[in-house]
Amino acid sequence: MIDREDLLGYLLGALDAEESARVEAAVRNDVALQEELRELRDALQPLEAERDAVDDPPPGLAERTLRHVEAHRAIPRPVMARPTRSRWIDAVATIASVGILALLLFPTLLNSRFRAQVHQCQSNLLALGTQLMSYADAQPDRSYPPLAESGRFAFAGAPAVELAERGLLDRQTRLLLCPATRVNVGSWGGIPTRQAIETASEGELERLQARAGGSYGWYLGVVCEGRFRAPRHRGRSFFVIASDAPSSDLAHRASANHGGIGWNVLYDDLHVDFIRVSDLEQSPDDPTRNHLGMVAAGVGGNDSVVAPSGTPVRVIRTLFWSPAPPPLR
Repeated sequence: MIDREDLLGYLLGALDAEESARVEAAVRNDVALQEELRELRDALQPLEAERDAVDDPPPGLAERTLRHVEAHRAIPRPVMARPTRSRWIDAVATIASVGILALLLFPTLLNSRFRAQVHQCQSNLLALGTQLMSYADAQPDRSYPPLAESGRFAFAGAPAVELAERGLLDRQTRLLLCPATRVNVGSWGGIPTRQAIETASEGELERLQARAGGSYGWYLGVVCEGRFRAPRHRGRSFFVIASDAPSSDLAHRASANHGGIGWNVLYDDLHVDFIRVSDLEQSPDDPTRNHLGMVAAGVGGNDSVVAPSGTPVRVIRTLFWSPAPPPLR
């Protein structure tokens, strides 16, 4: 049975992988839980917007509070034959002190955990970006690892298979798993081999494609001058090549990796930013959709699109579009 506390723990990232999976399974099949989850996320959004502005408690506050509680408990009390009102007041005071201490420390602990997960996730993406660029620098046209326009390798995440085949990524690497992911790390299974994808049954193929890129989003390629191909490494500060995996269940396709607050994105110039949902609302370019507003290959060489591993490649060829200018940074 999933209750409000489970949903709150899920949004705050306080559950382990198995608990998170249990919550997700329940929410997926229960409209009432879906609505309650949305209400809780909306209620937490104002607090999350100020997450970075929260100062830590004064040094020694926890120790002083505990000493006060212990000193209060140590005061001798006359022995009574039955509980008195004063003893009940003492108990209430102790409980209140502990409650105040929890209220002071709990937000700080959550904030510290959130920041640590964001920073580790950024380190993962930087390491991944280094390998992607090592591959691109060895190509005559500086293209990133390819993905097919059709067939078994026409999916976001296929470049991870190519990197593993080239020895640039270990198949069991944890670099492809965000530390805040809802994915069950123990059952991930690693990057599948090219042969495994080529010989898999249809049902097994979808599972291998979805797991290939871990819990991150990968580029869907671009259509340039009528040709579909992988993006090229040009050191652009606005072109996204990987990110926390977007989610179709959250507003603006935000990633579930960080509670729907935002996601880390890796750019073509090898820098990583944490983008909040509120920031994306004001951005001229949405990296989860192309300039036509579709989850499909980019329309033009500077139109970056990232999607969760396993997302099928979709290629749109049209002359009726106006390329959006790259956002200034």
